Amino acid sequence: MLPNMRVQRTRSSASPPHSPLTRWPLGDPKRHRLGLALQGLALGCILTACASSSTRFQNLVVWNQTDKPERISITVDGSEVYSGVLGTIDWFPKIVRTQSMAWPAGQHTIAVTVPGRGITRSTTFVVSDKPVNLHVMVNLEEVEVGVTYGPEAYL
Repeated sequence: MLPNMRVQRTRSSASPPHSPLTRWPLGDPKRHRLGLALQGLALGCILTACASSSTRFQNLVVWNQTDKPERISITVDGSEVYSGVLGTIDWFPKIVRTQSMAWPAGQHTIAVTVPGRGITRSTTFVVSDKPVNLHVMVNLEEVEVGVTYGPEAYL
């Protein structure tokens, strides 16, 4: 009779009795099937959630053209996205901040406030299947907030 290879035994002694290191055979079919079923269920839930999710990614790009640090606050639908002092860059294109965001499909409002100058600007954007690019440009006398749709590359 062949030994039961599904039960792990100690290696310390070649003589009987061999005591198993586990109380059940290794690779117990019931436990194995249950583990596979739970893994399959978890994977199915994750894939379903990802497929039904309406969250899309957006790019936020901020330029500071003033050549001096500038405090700003940026919100989307009233939730703070950025609040702080923008630095400066001596070379073109003077992008001082880039950030990826993930808002669900639908219409949203981005608002930019420069408290030191009393300026607030806002615009709406729509999240759908196309990439959304939110542009904030702090100029010497004005703050511009713009939206474009589709892929973009920033140098």
